[in-house]
Amino acid sequence: MPRFFGTLALLGFLAALGVHVAALLGLPVQDQFPQIWVLHVGVFVVFIPAFFHLKKHMEKGDPLGHFRGMPAWAVVVLLALLLYLFLNFSVLRPATGEGTPDIRNGQYVLHKKGHVLREISQAEYHAGRAAEARLFSGHWMLFYALSAAVFLVRRKRGEG
Repeated sequence: MPRFFGTLALLGFLAALGVHVAALLGLPVQDQFPQIWVLHVGVFVVFIPAFFHLKKHMEKGDPLGHFRGMPAWAVVVLLALLLYLFLNFSVLRPATGEGTPDIRNGQYVLHKKGHVLREISQAEYHAGRAAEARLFSGHWMLFYALSAAVFLVRRKRGEG
């Protein structure tokens, strides 16, 4: 079962990475492929079992126990993804916090909690949608990578 969840997590990571790269290129991926939002649900499908797997195999009182048994390269990749997540979030959150781009009655608008704030241009709409995809996919990448590492590269105590 760990191999199944690990493979699922790796596939989720690769899909999230694809969404992220497209969003970095300014493409509002979710407009062409609204199915990407299944990645949001998929994170929980793999991360919850990874969490319980770690909890089961960690020693009590060992705050860094989840890193034990992981190769150095995996720890470096996970820490780099964590740092990137914070940088990505800090850059994009102010831009996406103003409101959500949408199309209403054929007009490009920015709305917040259902109230239209203002009209925006088509370019602003696409940039806002790409930023939204980039914000979410940045988080997805970390959670999928962590789950994949837990199930595919982490060794239990006494192995290897």
